[in-house]
Amino acid sequence: VGKIPSELSNLNSLQIFHLQRNKLSASIPVQFQQLTSLSELRLDFNEITGSVPKQVCDLRDSGLQTLVSDCGGKNPKVSCSCCTECS
Repeated sequence: VGKIPSELSNLNSLQIFHLQRNKLSASIPVQFQQLTSLSELRLDFNEITGSVPKQVCDLRDSGLQTLVSDCGGKNPKVSCSCCTECS
C-alpha cells in the first residue's frame, strides 16, 4: 500500500520484479531506469497512474523482456507505449 519507493532502484542486480496486487499508487519512479539487469517487471493490478517513464521503456533495449502495467481496458490508469502486456 502506498507509493513505490524510488530506493528500490538500488537493487541493480534484480532480474525479476513482481509488484502486482499491492495497492501501490502514484507513478512509476524514473529511477527504475537503474534496474539494468531486469528481465521482467510486473506492475499490474495496482492504483498506479500516469505514464511509464521513457527511461524505463528504454530498458526494453537492454534486456527487459516483460513489462506489464494497468494500461488496458476502456479507461486505462497507465499510459504505456512499451508494455508487453496490459491488464
